[in-house]
Amino acid sequence: MPAREVFAAAREGLPPLPGPPPAVELPIPVTSFAWSDDPPDGLDVAALEFLAADTAHRAAHLLRQALQPDATGLPPLAPPALSAEEDLVRLAAADPPTGIFTRLAFRSHRTPTALTRAAHAWQYGGAPALHILNQPWDPDPHHLDAARQQIRHTRDDEQPLALRTTRTRLTAVGYGVQLRLGTDARLWYPYRKKQGTWWPAGYPNTDPAEALNEVID
Repeated sequence: MPAREVFAAAREGLPPLPGPPPAVELPIPVTSFAWSDDPPDGLDVAALEFLAADTAHRAAHLLRQALQPDATGLPPLAPPALSAEEDLVRLAAADPPTGIFTRLAFRSHRTPTALTRAAHAWQYGGAPALHILNQPWDPDPHHLDAARQQIRHTRDDEQPLALRTTRTRLTAVGYGVQLRLGTDARLWYPYRKKQGTWWPAGYPNTDPAEALNEVID
């Protein structure tokens, strides 16, 4: 019997497919893993609960993306293939308990402050934002020239804004704020200086003037 006839006959008796599932804004709380006595050796209950909750949130995000193909208004989801370092920072950005965050910092060979800074970058832009946190690169100078002109054209200050250029970074002198160009040469990431260190300060923007106005005082 030809295979096409077998499949055609099977399709004739199938009911219609159900409608898509409803969108889930937030997953239900993950059940606590309670033990009547001490848990088995090697089982970290708090870490297991955190990973289960993180997985539920990511699943809910994937469902929302599936129901909204254009993903309008949804923050970027981590790509399917992450390096160990990227996934560690992603977990740190998911608000883990203090003890787990400390373990993540130890595993990443970072201080807790340095891991917090990396987690902030991830929250604002995922892996691309993390990449430019400590790794400047050399873009086409025309990108920086155009950005400087756009910023100066849109500001109406009595005193022109002094901008210092360092590779991919535009620093507003005297304001403690900075823009960093992403490796896609399209998005500008705002930074603010805190106690001598540059911290991610907002979501990226294709318009450097708008990105700067979000953080400048």
